[in-house]
Amino acid sequence: MELLAKSQAVQIEFLVADLTKVELDENSYDAIISIWCHLPSQERKILHQKCVEALTDQGLFILEAYTPKQLDYKTGGPPDINLLVSLNDLIKELHPLNILHAQEIVRHIEEGQGHVGQSAVVQFIAKKQGKSNDAKTYC
Repeated sequence: MELLAKSQAVQIEFLVADLTKVELDENSYDAIISIWCHLPSQERKILHQKCVEALTDQGLFILEAYTPKQLDYKTGGPPDINLLVSLNDLIKELHPLNILHAQEIVRHIEEGQGHVGQSAVVQFIAKKQGKSNDAKTYC
């Protein structure tokens, strides 16, 4: 990943941390990406609010995670409903970000042993708008 970033003249800051305890500086990140990050719902809500505050104006939040419907598929992801997230949860937790793309879908996943087959996921992309921007919300 670092070599790819360097070859494209892009600087990426990697952060390795306990996400239930991480401190994120306000207005410090141009993008926050959460892929298959399944935390208990209370910890997830706190982290998502920290993410909203940590994004710079025009910063992007990108997420893909399993939904509660994934329990019916048994093709990967945590087997605990408290670790799964719905689109409605994300809309509430990531307010006031402006939604660019948001959907719950069933799609085929092949991501190693234990994560193969039709899977119920939520995809969410949103942008933090500055106070002077009158951007619209799209779904």
